[in-house]
Amino acid sequence: MERIDSYYGAAIACAFLGRVFLHEPELEFITEVRDEQFLDQWPMEMSAEGKACLTTLSTCIAGVDAQAMTALREDYTALFVLSDIAVPVWESVWTTKERLLFGDPTFAVREAYAQYGVAAPKLNNEPDDHIGLELDFLARLCAVSADALEAGDTEKAEATIADARAFYQDHFGVWAGKCLVEIRAKASTDYYRSMAGLCQAVTDSLPRILG
Repeated sequence: MERIDSYYGAAIACAFLGRVFLHEPELEFITEVRDEQFLDQWPMEMSAEGKACLTTLSTCIAGVDAQAMTALREDYTALFVLSDIAVPVWESVWTTKERLLFGDPTFAVREAYAQYGVAAPKLNNEPDDHIGLELDFLARLCAVSADALEAGDTEKAEATIADARAFYQDHFGVWAGKCLVEIRAKASTDYYRSMAGLCQAVTDSLPRILG
């Protein structure tokens, strides 16, 4: 039961963070997170740093309004879209000498996704190895493993969590930490600084969960 809960917790956390980094902030989403007290019921055990980030995030979203949303959208655009300080959020930029999009890691990630019937939503137009997509893939594998354990299919659960472990070791765990450090350094809002810090805490906890 403990393993099932750990896998489901990791799945929920990774899916949440994947959405945060993939999409521009939306008032409806942030309001839902606040009203459901999602951060207060965070599904993974966290380090002191992770807990501090959760506390800061709860404060950030407690009184979110139109002015706050404007600041968040501006920060998101500066960090991830169009600015001189934009942080590259793709594995191949961090792990290849050329630091280019659609490098060899992109296609290795695509192959890993394909084994589970997953494809990047904008295949061939935007790289498969975006940090949000890799988080979402880890979430999927953790959920599949938990479902299999609940159904008594230990063999499937072990095989799937082994794939998640390999993906973390070969891909996400190799570069995500460096990317998150840069996001924290360049963010202009506590929201994105703390989201990056929370994601780092989750990243650091995943090896313990994945085995």
